[in-house]
Amino acid sequence: MYAFIDESGDTGKSKKSSKNFVIVAIVVESNVKLERLAKKVYKTKVLNKHKSNQLHAAKDTEKVRDAIINNLNKIEYSVFYTNNKDYFKSLVKVLNKIKDFDVKEVHLASRNTKDFSKKKILETALDLDMKIIISSPPNDKGLQIADFISWSIFRSLEHKDGKYIKEIKNVTYIK
Repeated sequence: MYAFIDESGDTGKSKKSSKNFVIVAIVVESNVKLERLAKKVYKTKVLNKHKSNQLHAAKDTEKVRDAIINNLNKIEYSVFYTNNKDYFKSLVKVLNKIKDFDVKEVHLASRNTKDFSKKKILETALDLDMKIIISSPPNDKGLQIADFISWSIFRSLEHKDGKYIKEIKNVTYIK
């Protein structure tokens, strides 16, 4: 099993910070299915090809977001998320939950993995008997799909916009 983990929101506590910070994992049996899904939607639905060759929920159109969700629901997957301003605590909660599903390889978006915490993250993964691959969404199509899911959950919580989250199946909140 494979997991792709991304986050939405921010961990700050200022007035300008978001109220929510979600970390989301999508768990799939085959990473190839997510890669094919991302490539198919990018090729057929993205009209303004980004320089980064990447799907990104906040930047793409409603047509692209709809295509992602519709194609996602043609494969088997599970989604797990938590909503907590502490990045590392949230990540550990998600990693502990997906371990129950025999996830052996985790692809983690690199945005919030500062150098000093990468070591801590990798040590935690070793304790859980998981391989962590820290990557960036432009280089990892599965993370692009995880971005759509985290964006959908974040929009539901932060902006009370449940349009996309209601279409995503098998979503579990981790307390």
